[in-house]
Amino acid sequence: MFNNIRIGIDLDGVLRNLVGNVLQKVNEDYKTSFREKDVTMWDFDKELISKEVSDFNLYQFIHLNPTILNKCDVYRKFIKIYKKLRAMDDYDIIIITNQPINWRRRTIHWLIENYISFDGLIFTEEKHKWELDVIIDDKIETCLQCASNEILTFLWNQPWNNEFNKSKITDSTTFRNLYLSKEVDIIEMINELKKKL
Repeated sequence: MFNNIRIGIDLDGVLRNLVGNVLQKVNEDYKTSFREKDVTMWDFDKELISKEVSDFNLYQFIHLNPTILNKCDVYRKFIKIYKKLRAMDDYDIIIITNQPINWRRRTIHWLIENYISFDGLIFTEEKHKWELDVIIDDKIETCLQCASNEILTFLWNQPWNNEFNKSKITDSTTFRNLYLSKEVDIIEMINELKKKL
């Protein structure tokens, strides 16, 4: 049993937003014309880029173009929330991400270089199986799994989430635990959760 509330924060798509920088560099290198508004899925590399650039691999592309990460400052829309969470007592910040094994060392370096402090770092495909009280993620499937496991879940606003309609969820447990981040005050809801625990 953990004393502190454990808040899981996804990396790519929440803590940092790679989409714009990746598309800009792809357009420069391959003379394409991808736009952020063309992105309709979290795996935009496969869903969009690979259709025009054969054998495109997102992490390999970033590896070959490290300035993409240098330009990828902490996602401005999230940093205010992150700083508030970081300043609170009785909360543990866990970075939880599904990045490939060969990318993990670079991920740790990026977090350190950008002064992102955290209490734990988890690499996993199954975020819903970890002992988290809260998770903030941009992948709909992950959020549904976590909410169904009674984790207070916030679906972070990204282009591919714009059409998501929570009212279509029929499972009451999932419905009760899943929130759209653009519609709620995350800090206030986490504080409410603390009162209940």
